Amino acid sequence: MWQMMVAASSLHERQERNLVNLRKENSELKLKVNGMFGEPLSRVVGGKLQADTELLRKDVEVVLNNMGGDFAKDTGSMY
Repeated sequence: MWQMMVAASSLHERQERNLVNLRKENSELKLKVNGMFGEPLSRVVGGKLQADTELLRKDVEVVLNNMGGDFAKDTGSMY
């Protein structure tokens, strides 16, 4: 019984240490991400900025409908 209690205590200490380390790492990553991507100009990837406006649902539906037709046309012409 004593060995089981010692093993459980050791496991608890190890898990607690891991949790503290994970929380610290999480905090550091949050600070790093906020620092790196907090400003719009810092989010430039490949020389391009993020879009200023969002697409409306109807615009997305048109694109999706065209993709389906294009896919069918392309696969039909391959075989």
